[in-house]
Amino acid sequence: MVDDQTSVAEQEKKKKRWEAAKAAKENAEADIATSERALSGLNHAMDSAMDDLARLVEDYGRLSLAGSFSKHVKKAIRLLEERRADMEKKRVSKAQLNNLQDGLDLMGRKLELLIEAEEKGHKGM
Repeated sequence: MVDDQTSVAEQEKKKKRWEAAKAAKENAEADIATSERALSGLNHAMDSAMDDLARLVEDYGRLSLAGSFSKHVKKAIRLLEERRADMEKKRVSKAQLNNLQDGLDLMGRKLELLIEAEEKGHKGM
């Protein structure tokens, strides 16, 4: 009789562990599905934003007498690089140089996006 009680108790423990594992698996599957939907939504939003950016760059290019907007950004980056070199010669503080470099890095990333959007806009023509 003790063996039967032990066996029943062990079976109950196994059943509870199995149910807990099953619930954890279902929760993980639900989390994965939710993450995949969110990722899909973000990818769609990013594609839409890139299309919008390409359209805006194309519109600007048509309106601008100077051509593509990326040329203006490239020129601004060159001017900032010259400014940074001048600041280095004048031995300004490291914080000021880092601040300017952060701005240059940000403009560089924006330039990459603009170039990508312009290329996408030219492919769409």
